[in-house]
Amino acid sequence: MDLLRQSESVMMKYPTGSSTALLPEVYGEKGWTCLKLLNLKALELQPDDSECNAGCAIALHRREMKVLETLKEGEAASSSPGGQP
Repeated sequence: MDLLRQSESVMMKYPTGSSTALLPEVYGEKGWTCLKLLNLKALELQPDDSECNAGCAIALHRREMKVLETLKEGEAASSSPGGQP
């Protein structure tokens, strides 16, 4: 799922009441995505740089944990009566 769909999903699930203000979760996901992309680009240019490797590993781990959390929330919602948590 790409960043735009994730952002839209979070905004629909947790509306802010404002068309311009985003939730902290959305800002956080945007930040982690940017960090991941920047670290991946840096790794392409300097594959042996330990700081880039560490940064990329942290960003990818953080992203993976968020995906797993989202999947668990979806499973919990679908297994409850009426699809409601």
